[in-house]
Amino acid sequence: MAPHYAEGVYECEIVAQGLNTSKTKGTPGVFVDIMPRNGQYDRRIQWWITDKTVDFVIRDLRLIGFAGESWSEFDPTSEKFYDFTGKTIQAQCKYERDATDPSKVYERWELPYEGKPRETKLLDRKEVRKLDMMFGKQLKAAKLEAPAAQPVAPPTKEELEAQIAADIAADDGIPF
Repeated sequence: MAPHYAEGVYECEIVAQGLNTSKTKGTPGVFVDIMPRNGQYDRRIQWWITDKTVDFVIRDLRLIGFAGESWSEFDPTSEKFYDFTGKTIQAQCKYERDATDPSKVYERWELPYEGKPRETKLLDRKEVRKLDMMFGKQLKAAKLEAPAAQPVAPPTKEELEAQIAADIAADDGIPF
C-alpha cells in the first residue's frame, strides 16, 4: 500500500487487537489495529515474536498497558482477555522501501521510542593516562588540517548593481 499518512507521531485509538502468524514463515505475532485521530484509514502495529524479539515485544506491550502474564490474555476469545479497544496511544509512522522493489514505499507503524541515556563510567586520571599511552601517538599524528580556502571571484558590476537594487527594494518597507 502506498503511503497515505505523513511520517510522524500520531495520537491513535486502538480499534482491534489479536494474535496471528506470518504468511511466509508462520512466525507467531501480536497486533493492534489503530485509527489515527482525524484519520481516514486504520493501520496495524505488528510485533513478530521470536527468541530475538520477545523482550522488545513485551516492552512495547507493557508501554501500552498490557499487564497480562499469558499471551492468551491478548486473544479476544480468551476468558482473561485484556481489551485495548478504545484506548488512546501514540504511534509513529515511518516510511520503508520494499526490499524487492525499492521504488515502492510503505508505511511502518510502531510505538515511538524515547531513548534513555546510556549509563557510562567516566575515566579517572589513571585510565586517561593509559589511553594516552595506548593511542596518544595516533591522536597527535592525525592533526586537524584547516580546509584549503576556495578562491572566490569578485562580483561583476551587474551582480553588484542587482544586489544594491535588491537591498534598496527591501528597505522600502522600513519606516525610517
